[in-house]
Amino acid sequence: MGYKIDYPRELAVKTLYEINHNKAFVNIALKKSLKDPKLSSIDKPFVNTLVYGVIKHMSYCDWVISNHSKIKLKKIAPMLLEILRIGVYQVFFLDKVPHFAAVNESVNLSKKYSKGKSDKFVNGVLRSILRNKEEILQHRFEGDEKLTIQYSAPIWLVKMLKEQYPIEVVEIFFEESMKNAPITARVNRLKTTKEELKKSLATEGIGVEDGKLRDYSIIINQFSDISKNPSYQEGLFIIQDEAAMMTVDLLDPKPGEKILDMCSAPGGKTTHIGEMIKDTHGLTARDIYDHKLKLIDENCKRLGLKNVQIELKDGLKFYPEDEEKYDKILLDAPCSGLGILRRKPDIKWNLSEEGIKAIIQIQKSLIKNAFDYLKPGGILVYSTCTINRQENEEVVHDLIENNKSASLLSLKGIDESILLNKHFVQTFPKEGQWDGFFMSKIQKRT
Repeated sequence: MGYKIDYPRELAVKTLYEINHNKAFVNIALKKSLKDPKLSSIDKPFVNTLVYGVIKHMSYCDWVISNHSKIKLKKIAPMLLEILRIGVYQVFFLDKVPHFAAVNESVNLSKKYSKGKSDKFVNGVLRSILRNKEEILQHRFEGDEKLTIQYSAPIWLVKMLKEQYPIEVVEIFFEESMKNAPITARVNRLKTTKEELKKSLATEGIGVEDGKLRDYSIIINQFSDISKNPSYQEGLFIIQDEAAMMTVDLLDPKPGEKILDMCSAPGGKTTHIGEMIKDTHGLTARDIYDHKLKLIDENCKRLGLKNVQIELKDGLKFYPEDEEKYDKILLDAPCSGLGILRRKPDIKWNLSEEGIKAIIQIQKSLIKNAFDYLKPGGILVYSTCTINRQENEEVVHDLIENNKSASLLSLKGIDESILLNKHFVQTFPKEGQWDGFFMSKIQKRT
């Protein structure tokens, strides 16, 4: 071999192949790749940037490639396409990477992973793109192309959201979903205060600032490996989005109440409830998968919570022994995840209209069971991390229409900017702040 392969770029290409062609989840595939012993700690952020960057901007990268390739996109070999994508991404989105490096390393990779004259093809396409870079950058997308190409959103998803929200809201949503999400943490007030935690992190060389939505949250400005951080290991905080924190505040759990967190993994909201009830008895956390229950247990132990009852139960099954058992229930339902696109950009490529229909049926079954588990006078908070109204208001209205004892509660003391109306909270992804979350509060009449 008369050329040297840049291993971080090679690993990024192989990871993208797993995601786009073997349907691996980006977080799982990337986590596996970053554990590669041949990858240095210095190169890990670069691999992370390449993988997430290409997934976020994939339609734009493909648009650029298709306009400079004599071979149609669908006919380009899958591995070669990933090589071209990381090359284009570096040229347009990574200012610190020299153009010659982006091109040369892509050409070298093509020599290893394709036969024939593929290296000349990759070289020709990328050099053509470089010659026309300024013209490409000056191109202005109009109408749906602005969303489907500039913001790399599937056309069916664009059309669905345009039917639910004004076009300005949809554009801002997709624009914000392209930005990096902040690392937000909830202070474990059973062990420390926010000010004490900020001091501890400062001594560890970690910059923090106050959260924007919750007074017990902080935003962490830089982190390499959270699991190795002393304050994290001591259970002084847990990584959690501020909008997710708000769901538990809406539930308003009190010591002495019987509370169920119905779909609880990985345990962020469970531990939040446990903290608010001062780790007293009465909290049950459930999930359908044993490996997810282990995550809940690990988080509870790390944060010092000893009184959470963890159960392996299927939320879609009705358990007669639980009927009218609980004072309060949190149902953070499985959903399309559109509100966390900036964290999991592969969601938009894995979703489908049929898939969303299936999710909605699951949500309706879950909320029905949750409501049946409430005592008369009990409170159910239904939440999702999506902005799709079919999964949010429509699921809640379906429950209300089919249960005469179900009543939507007005939400008080909440910033009007995140209220859809007096009954529903809907946050949207916002730079440096929270994810997209829906929340509602339902009471069973006595």
